[in-house]
Amino acid sequence: MKLLLERWRLFSESEEESIVLKWDEVDSIFKIFHLSSVKLGEEDEHEFTPRLPRYPMQDNTGAVIEDDFTPRVSVAPTIRQCYDALMKKDKKLYLYAADSRKLNTDDVKVLDLGAEFEKCRQKLSNPEMNNIYGAQVKPKPFELQYYLMARDLDMERYDSSEDEFKTVKPSELPRQFMMDWKNCVPDAGPSKDGTGEEWLLEPTNMFFIGETDDTNETVEITKRASNLIDSLR
Repeated sequence: MKLLLERWRLFSESEEESIVLKWDEVDSIFKIFHLSSVKLGEEDEHEFTPRLPRYPMQDNTGAVIEDDFTPRVSVAPTIRQCYDALMKKDKKLYLYAADSRKLNTDDVKVLDLGAEFEKCRQKLSNPEMNNIYGAQVKPKPFELQYYLMARDLDMERYDSSEDEFKTVKPSELPRQFMMDWKNCVPDAGPSKDGTGEEWLLEPTNMFFIGETDDTNETVEITKRASNLIDSLR
């Protein structure tokens, strides 16, 4: 990231015109992307700090069914995969990017959830109960309660049916069971057909590239970012 950061700061006073690029062209320049519904701070360079998820995925009973204890920043290798993960259609969002495909010295460390998924499925599933870990699983969706039952955990302790404000979560389980959920997200899926979600586990600088929406699959590149992109083509 050092060389990319130096180039970014070099163009801080740029007066070049902004440009519009298709998603696939921007995908070919950077390796990781993050979408935000708001502009993060006043500066175009922003340090993303790993945090716990505010809205972790839940099953039909309201129990959390993803790793809710590992601080991270969610990113993806393409803009389309970022949009699909957020499930926000026809809405303009702010695009951040990092890790140039051209500069060999750039190598932002990411955790590929797709590569972790099979391990998660093996640890969390119980075929005898038709409880298979994943998203949109048939014949019935995965539920945390069957994971608890298969491990003889005290169901009453984790029962939230009489308390609408209580949410059952992996982070509340005894440590040996909590660690079964490490790096697990149900819709990550195998690498070839999952969401493509990746995690940054360390504070990482990313750059505001411009505003985008999925109507035309284009990005309105900022004046500063357009110079950076020209230098990376």
